[in-house]
Amino acid sequence: MTSRGPASAVPQPHAHGGGDRGGTCELVTNAIRHSGAHNPKDPGRCRLALERPTPDTVRIEVTDRSPARPVKREPGESETGGRGLALVEALALDWGVTPRPVGKSVWAVLRART
Repeated sequence: MTSRGPASAVPQPHAHGGGDRGGTCELVTNAIRHSGAHNPKDPGRCRLALERPTPDTVRIEVTDRSPARPVKREPGESETGGRGLALVEALALDWGVTPRPVGKSVWAVLRART
């Protein structure tokens, strides 16, 4: 995995404070759920990479084969899904999407707990 350079090439920056590892679950769950729609013979295949760019941050990157960019939704109160990107946005210091030759990577920088 490369460092921040390539992942920042096509960012959708969202500068927010806070941070929690809950964003990791959301990124991975979304990648597994949505990657199978574009490759039914190999559903749910994705790659998770973690790195610590600074002592107080953790960078999470999930790569899947789906070319579809994630879309932030505003679900109704009774809906059980559709809050993943809103949660990532609320928890992450920064996040974005990087197109890949096959698929894309969604990354987030979170504050590390010490």
